[in-house]
Amino acid sequence: MVSLGMLQGKNDIGLEGSGVVRRVGSDVTHLHEGDQVVFLSSPAFSTRIVIPGALVVTIPAELPLDQAATIGCAYTTAVYCLLSVGRLQKDQV
Repeated sequence: MVSLGMLQGKNDIGLEGSGVVRRVGSDVTHLHEGDQVVFLSSPAFSTRIVIPGALVVTIPAELPLDQAATIGCAYTTAVYCLLSVGRLQKDQV
């Protein structure tokens, strides 16, 4: 969408990604070097990126990184649509 000019004021490519943790800040306790992760960050189209730990979660070892990279935007779009557009409330099915 960025490449097509559909996001105003956005020039960086990539809003989500996956990879392997190489270093972890001292305040981050849920991640370890070598963990496979998905993240939300921009720009995400890079070989190296520094991201706040709150935007990173580990993935199961059997989930390939290329498939994991597509989870972030799809999931957050679904949550947004259910809660904000559909006004889904607690205990609704």
